[in-house]
Amino acid sequence: MQKATDPFESAKYWSEHYEGVLLSDGQTKLEKLEKDSKKWYEVFKGTIESDGSSGGNAIAGSLDVPAGEVAREIPSGYSIDKEITKDGYITQSYPYGECTWYVFNRAKEFGINFDPYMGNGQDWAHKSGYEVSNTPTKHSAVSFQGRQAGGHPTYGHVAFVEDVKDDGSILISECNFVQSGQGTGITNYRVFTADQAKEFLYVTGK
Repeated sequence: MQKATDPFESAKYWSEHYEGVLLSDGQTKLEKLEKDSKKWYEVFKGTIESDGSSGGNAIAGSLDVPAGEVAREIPSGYSIDKEITKDGYITQSYPYGECTWYVFNRAKEFGINFDPYMGNGQDWAHKSGYEVSNTPTKHSAVSFQGRQAGGHPTYGHVAFVEDVKDDGSILISECNFVQSGQGTGITNYRVFTADQAKEFLYVTGK
């Protein structure tokens, strides 16, 4: 199979050489083919390794969600590297279903460790011994300060960075986000633009 770096060219090649459909047959609408190829390229971008093999268990989203809004499904254009099942999640010092409980355990699914005593959501960014910056990285914890991004005025909030796009926008997953109205132990997703993402503090696990 040929390899292409341009989604439109790849779609045309597939149509001619693998589906046996000539581009001049009057059935193929090139404008729609180009639009669709670019759309699906963005959806699956980053989920396939450069050698053409699967990037693992990456799951791409398909739900159109405005930045900042709560979603129960993965938003379109973003993906997560592993399914969220909560199997084997432990409490340690974090109460079941809280945002801290979720991030502590979600990170462990990727072999990333955070201290069992990181504190409340906003305290994670101030825990000694951890690298903290305003630059988002995949599989880091994002520590919201106070009411930032809808966090609790006293305790703040913490979430897990599932995806970081080339444009700087991010996808987070989280539990017990009060404004979502979903309740304890319920996972949801939110997307933030690059400008929004720069305002947050990201904590790198060990």
